[in-house]
Amino acid sequence: MSISDHWESSERDEQRSRLLVIESGAPAWIGESRESFDQNVAITQLQGESPADFAERVLRRLAFAAKSSQCFAAAALLVGPSYDEPTCTARRMVGLAMAEYAQSARTLSELVAVAAADASQPLRERLLELADELLFGADGALLSVRICFVEATKSAVRSQLPLASARGREKSPAASQRARDRRTMSAGMERAPRDE
Repeated sequence: MSISDHWESSERDEQRSRLLVIESGAPAWIGESRESFDQNVAITQLQGESPADFAERVLRRLAFAAKSSQCFAAAALLVGPSYDEPTCTARRMVGLAMAEYAQSARTLSELVAVAAADASQPLRERLLELADELLFGADGALLSVRICFVEATKSAVRSQLPLASARGREKSPAASQRARDRRTMSAGMERAPRDE
């Protein structure tokens, strides 16, 4: 290993990364300041994407992170309003995959699940069941889970990214990321306290 390879490896190990998994219809949420992290990795459910396909995409990204030694210091699951069986099953798969990643990476100690303040009672109950399963897994504590209910804003993060453009070409990942960044920034600006 050359000195430059060692330096790049050390820089990657010291970077603070945050994983944001954003379901369709999830509320806007900033959490810790974006500046607290060197990298924010957002995986957003695409318009028309099934919960199972979305979960599979999240699992592939977590597997890639584990294989490439990318360490997430924080993770958030921004939950949409659905609590049907396919959505809850996919949500559980994502939660268990995050817990497995946390066990192997040892840099992730908490998952923040974020739902709208007006979330239905059945959705709240399903989130509590998921938190219990992740916290008290079969082999003891897997992953600490904090559930936050936030006020929805008019710029709530709602996945509107089409699977393909009108001409049939997929949006580039860079274009999709810029769109997510604009939504996140505008949500943060609207939530800023105003001087009176």
